[in-house]
Amino acid sequence: MVKIKFEFLPNEILFPCFQYLNAPDLFHSFDQLNSRFSTLIRNIPLYLNFFQMKKSLFHHFCQIILVNSEIKQKSIYLQLSNDGTHGQIEHFLSLFSLNTFLNLRSLSLIDLNENNIKQVLSILPFLSSLYSFSFTGTNIQTLDIISKSKLRILTVRYLEFESTSINQTTIIGITSLTITDSQLDNFKLFKLFEYAPMLKYLNIQTLANSEMNKYNELKINAKLFKRINYK
Repeated sequence: MVKIKFEFLPNEILFPCFQYLNAPDLFHSFDQLNSRFSTLIRNIPLYLNFFQMKKSLFHHFCQIILVNSEIKQKSIYLQLSNDGTHGQIEHFLSLFSLNTFLNLRSLSLIDLNENNIKQVLSILPFLSSLYSFSFTGTNIQTLDIISKSKLRILTVRYLEFESTSINQTTIIGITSLTITDSQLDNFKLFKLFEYAPMLKYLNIQTLANSEMNKYNELKINAKLFKRINYK
């Protein structure tokens, strides 16, 4: 049997392997191991998942980002969490502006507080590559700002339909929507399909006062609709 050392594998094999790894783990394992690996990991799409990461490791990788600005350019996924790691989101936002992550495609913020949500939402329209956004932890009017972005996949706690401005705006580009803590009735579902005509997937916690014979009518109202999950 012929044995090949990992470092002798061609780039075509290493690239897919590296993309399965979380960026902090990737840099911890391969950065400065040799010049080839150090170059490779700075030239692939990076996934930054800080969920429940030890505070020391989180701070260490933030320092790595500060001295390697190309990491921001290569980051396509970012997840930050205050759940079990108090203050992680606030600290990250104090070091970096999200609009410098120009190629970010997916952003997930867990247990976000109200002090930061307005800052984050104001930046969304400037993240031209962002198509997926998820956040939990606060209840705030989000539809107006989200409608100005190019999001396709959205996860929020609430979606308020009584807003005075909602009639003038639509989440027209959203194709997948998850609402984690809100209860919808048939009227709100009709409104939702009106505001999001491209919606294909909907996941909601509770469908209140729903008559199943209305389901076909709802599907007709959503021309591209494919799947609904509810409890």
